[in-house]
Amino acid sequence: MTEEIIDNMDNGTAICFIGFPGAGKTTAAKQMAEIIGTPLFTSTGDIVRELAADHFDTDLDSLTGEEIGEFSTMKRENDSPLYVAREVVERNRADWRWPEFPLVLEGVRDSEAAAFYRDAFEQFIIVFIHAPFQERVSRLADRSREEDEEEYSIADLMHREKRELSWGMDELPDESD
Repeated sequence: MTEEIIDNMDNGTAICFIGFPGAGKTTAAKQMAEIIGTPLFTSTGDIVRELAADHFDTDLDSLTGEEIGEFSTMKRENDSPLYVAREVVERNRADWRWPEFPLVLEGVRDSEAAAFYRDAFEQFIIVFIHAPFQERVSRLADRSREEDEEEYSIADLMHREKRELSWGMDELPDESD
């Protein structure tokens, strides 16, 4: 799969890794960025966390996962579901290395954002990462992000998935390449 993606890349390519929380999107995206030698890696989750910290006028370490999720839902409802996508495109177009290096992107949450990216980039490739539910619970419990709860439970993951499904995440696997 990796060789097929690399063989089909042109200047202006963005490769996006999608999946539910704990599926391994960040790990796969960082590995792809290393393999293809691009310095351009963007995590939509990192952007949401930064914007939430600015919104709440606090530092990243003070935010809970629930606050970040509520912020993102509020931004989607009051601003646009594309608030993160617009930020991604703006930041990467401002980078002097674009479009000579491909962008590796992690964490698109809905088909509206995917369509926006398809228009914004000359080539937009979606890779869907899947992992079984219980494996994702274990990964999230072991992960060391500040906003993740200390004791991550099945109910926590179900809550996050329900929120992401309300954003349209369930439509994205069908759009993957």
